[in-house]
Amino acid sequence: MKIRVYRDTSLIKGLNKTKLVLIDVEVQGKKGPYKSKRWKNPNVALNIVKRAIYNKTNKDRNIHFKSKKTGNFDTEKKIIKKYLKSNKKTSLQNFIAKYYTINFTKKYAEFKGVKAEQFRNILIETKKTNDPTVRWRVDVHQVENYEKTRNYTQKNGSTFAITGDGDIISVCKNENDINARGKDIMEEAVRRGGKKLDSFSGNHSFYQQCGFEPISWCDFDEEFAPPDWDPKTCKKEPIIFYMYTGNKINRKEVETAEEFFSRVKKSKDYDAAQKVREDKLKEYENEE
Repeated sequence: MKIRVYRDTSLIKGLNKTKLVLIDVEVQGKKGPYKSKRWKNPNVALNIVKRAIYNKTNKDRNIHFKSKKTGNFDTEKKIIKKYLKSNKKTSLQNFIAKYYTINFTKKYAEFKGVKAEQFRNILIETKKTNDPTVRWRVDVHQVENYEKTRNYTQKNGSTFAITGDGDIISVCKNENDINARGKDIMEEAVRRGGKKLDSFSGNHSFYQQCGFEPISWCDFDEEFAPPDWDPKTCKKEPIIFYMYTGNKINRKEVETAEEFFSRVKKSKDYDAAQKVREDKLKEYENEE
């Protein structure tokens, strides 16, 4: 009988560590446990760090990492990216301890991934819980569109979906759920890989408070108005394009849509405004 022996490849000489993260671990040796270091996949490493925080604080809540330098909350992806750009001579635990403070928020009801048709049906029903004067802002796409996105719903019906390049779409809160918070939905969307979105200007204050920075905008085009937009009761709200920076602005300090329009030059149409945002996002990500 052959016995296969597994080795810890994290210590193999010559291991390509370019995209790996160094973490502190406890190893069970022949003479008992001892502390050591291992190279791990970034997602695995960060989960180990978070699990240790949970065990140490005895808090089963959402963990947020606030940069000591900027005061902004960084996404897990951004933390790993910053760590990989560092000299990596220190462990991820020490890197986080040096550059971040840990914040906790109450866990929102868990989201789960669902298939396209189910997602669309839930979204349609959830939209109905919103007032007609605002629910037209929520985009409902055809089923085939949701077959190309990652779609998430919460047990009481709140929704969001994320495209392959990180665009957050079809965000909708169930207004009959007294425990539902829009900010929790957006935090989850960012955690799942969302990094940008566009929305009608009526949501401008909300998205700034969730850490999204407005970049560009274009006029409302009645030719492409949502099917449930009613010209008798709804305004022609311009479309604003955002990217996620994690800079969550206090409600009293948000920039109004009118202030943004006067500060930023209008793009000629939707595609042009989108390109301005895409170029800015690439520039932002290259700077990190």
